[in-house]
Amino acid sequence: MPGEVNQVTVPAGAPVSALAPGEDGLVWHTLQADQILQAEHVDEQHGLSSAEAASRAERFGSNAFDAGKAEPRWRAFLRQYTDLMQIVLLAAGLLSLGLQEWETGIVLILLTLFNAVLGLQQEGKAAAAVSAVGAIPENLPAVVTAILASGTQGWPGSARS
Repeated sequence: MPGEVNQVTVPAGAPVSALAPGEDGLVWHTLQADQILQAEHVDEQHGLSSAEAASRAERFGSNAFDAGKAEPRWRAFLRQYTDLMQIVLLAAGLLSLGLQEWETGIVLILLTLFNAVLGLQQEGKAAAAVSAVGAIPENLPAVVTAILASGTQGWPGSARS
């Protein structure tokens, strides 16, 4: 029934906060499309008016990823050593060097360096993937969701949206 809030059964071990109703009392992920349109006062055939779209953009911000501040590479490298396994391997390597077990100590320390460099490389690939999502061309409608505003279809970031 439109306008009715659906009840959610939380699976054992699931974080309850992720399934809790929002500030407006709605459990958004359980609603049907027509219920969401009604709750947001959106006309299914015409979308938001240009004025309402501009108002929401001003109120909630643009619909884009926040670029954030880039972390210096040296700090990202040191952050790799906050992992418990890295700390254990580094401590074992330093202890081995202290006990004059040179080969074992050097191998363990080199292993932590290799792991840190590999972690940095994976983070770089993940950051590149997130950047690529933000730069998807407008001519890929199969990938990008169309925007319907004032009865005109457009794409995110285009002059028509």
